Amino acid sequence: MKRKINNIFEKVGIKSQRTKNITKHIGLSVFFKAGGVIANFLLVPLTINFLDTENYGIWLTLSSFISWFTLFDIGLGNGLRNKLAEALALGNQKLAQAYISTTYFSITIVSFLLFVIFFVVNFFVDWTTIFNTSQQLYSDLSLLMPVVFGFFCLQLVVRLITTVYLANQHHSIQVKVQFVTQILSLLVIWLLTKTTESSLLIFGAV
Repeated sequence: MKRKINNIFEKVGIKSQRTKNITKHIGLSVFFKAGGVIANFLLVPLTINFLDTENYGIWLTLSSFISWFTLFDIGLGNGLRNKLAEALALGNQKLAQAYISTTYFSITIVSFLLFVIFFVVNFFVDWTTIFNTSQQLYSDLSLLMPVVFGFFCLQLVVRLITTVYLANQHHSIQVKVQFVTQILSLLVIWLLTKTTESSLLIFGAV
């Protein structure tokens, strides 16, 4: 497969290794991006079918609310990508390692503090009022919010690996990870529709 790709590059006049790498990852990104879009389209009716329209609306609001906290990355991801790419270009492995370890440590501390603050605040917040929904969901939302936010904080740390790949000129890795995640979500939610009764708590945890 690799030989065939190289043959194609030679036929179109692409000889630089760097250009070959960029072209390959652009092609892979387009493929995975298209697959992710299709998976998202398929995920919407499955989600509505499992949750019902009211809980689906709550989930959309909740996930949008959580996504606001991406601002607490405070630019560490982009900063790592720029500085790491510079260190790798200079062949300075020790500096590259220092950038990675420092960023991981910093974002772990930020994520931990965010989760602790959110966990404490959760005891004093009525999420049914904030999301304008029925009181019957009070216990589910009280449990669900720290679970979802906790995994979000974990994601802030874990997703730095895609930043490392980006800095190392592997641009398709980020969309590949998103594609695999979406496919797995699609599969698990499909299984839920076949095996479990509707539950916002179970869905949010998944």
